[in-house]
Amino acid sequence: MTVDDISEVIVSEQAAPDAGTDGTLTICEGSTVTESQLFSQLGGSPDSGGTWSPTMAGAGTYTYTVEANSPCTTDDTSEVIVSEQSAPNAGTDGTLTICEGLTITETQLFAQLGGSPDSGGTWSPAIARAGTYTYTVQAASCPNATATVIVSEEIQPNSGINTTLEICPDSTITTTQLFSLLETDDNRGIWSPNPDGAGAGVYTYTIPGNICGSDSVTTVTVLVSNLDSDGDTILDCYEILDGTDPLDDCDSIGGSPLPNSDCDNDELSEEEETLLGTNPKNPDTDGDGVLDGQEVSDNTDPLDSCDFILVSQTLEPSADWKMEDCDMDNLNNEQELMRGTDPANPDTDGDTINDGQEVQDNTDPLDPCDSKGGNPPANISCELFVEIDIVKPGDILNGAFKIINIDRYPDNHVEIFNRWGILVWETDGYDNQNNAFEGLSEGRITIIENQKLPSGVYFYQIGYVSKGEDKMISGYLYLMRQ
Repeated sequence: MTVDDISEVIVSEQAAPDAGTDGTLTICEGSTVTESQLFSQLGGSPDSGGTWSPTMAGAGTYTYTVEANSPCTTDDTSEVIVSEQSAPNAGTDGTLTICEGLTITETQLFAQLGGSPDSGGTWSPAIARAGTYTYTVQAASCPNATATVIVSEEIQPNSGINTTLEICPDSTITTTQLFSLLETDDNRGIWSPNPDGAGAGVYTYTIPGNICGSDSVTTVTVLVSNLDSDGDTILDCYEILDGTDPLDDCDSIGGSPLPNSDCDNDELSEEEETLLGTNPKNPDTDGDGVLDGQEVSDNTDPLDSCDFILVSQTLEPSADWKMEDCDMDNLNNEQELMRGTDPANPDTDGDTINDGQEVQDNTDPLDPCDSKGGNPPANISCELFVEIDIVKPGDILNGAFKIINIDRYPDNHVEIFNRWGILVWETDGYDNQNNAFEGLSEGRITIIENQKLPSGVYFYQIGYVSKGEDKMISGYLYLMRQ
């Protein structure tokens, strides 16, 4: 019997080394390349773990070698060619001064960069006026380069306006004084000559020119003034310094008003006041409340506080005058004014009792019929009486029965009778106005209330109390209807 014999051989493969395909790399000028940068530029699917040669540096050709493993015998290689890109150059920082209010341009900013900046960069923020602006140059393989330009503004020289200044004799001026006249706030200028402590002359204020313009120059002409416009002997320039009115001879410090002026408005000129001895600065020299000039017109003494006419008082009297008792009635002038009595008349109501005594007696110093022991003037009747005995209903003057002085006797009773003696009207507290007989009946058993009484003769009877004594007057009246 014949038997075959069998054996096997297992064949395996070793992968060939793979260094990828060639590549390129651009780096920034002056930089040193790294193996990881090179490896990332290889094409295909290169094996890791290979070696690079030559040593890492800058631009050049770098070879990547992957060694073969047995049974492979041939190493695999690929190359990466490295080139350099020039670094961006934004130049160095700079400054720029522009005239106030102007808008800058990119060209102006670029011109202020130092060094040799690359063109084509960008500026930020948006171009405007003064501020800090950044110039940026970008590169694909290099960091961005930046530089700044600081922009400041210069003010247009403004020395103000030409002007003049009048000063008093022997006065001196100051720089501050002249500068205040120029109508400018630009204080960068120089004065020539120096005005501090000087007098009259021409003074020039100069502000040097700058990028905004040429020198700005103004002058102040200082003159000595002897003008006294109002004639009060004080020069206008001194009045201005004093704060008084150089056009008003009554307004000065230490001056003399013109003789025909009336500085206190009392209707007397300065000259007249001097002759009379009154105070030209006080319209009421004696303090009695009457203008000095009015006292001259009244023929009273403007120097005597108790010589005046009451109705001429137009001013507030002085405190001293108020405490005086000009009429010696035991009431001072202020008390008299408050009560309405006449401070120049000791018996204002003419009842022979002086005002002060009436106040003490608690009687009315303004009522000639109200006193203790006095007598009213001859032309004053204090008793109750009927002056007109005609009543014309509806008439403005005689529409009601008027009883003279009835208001002095409020405790009264009035009765009206017709010709037959019948009572047709009566009342208490008759007052000639709201409570008065106007020709209407009062209303009784035989009389209809508010009936119009016929024209004819009627009899009146008035009872009243005077100083505690009952009194009565009676008489006839005629009712006349139209």
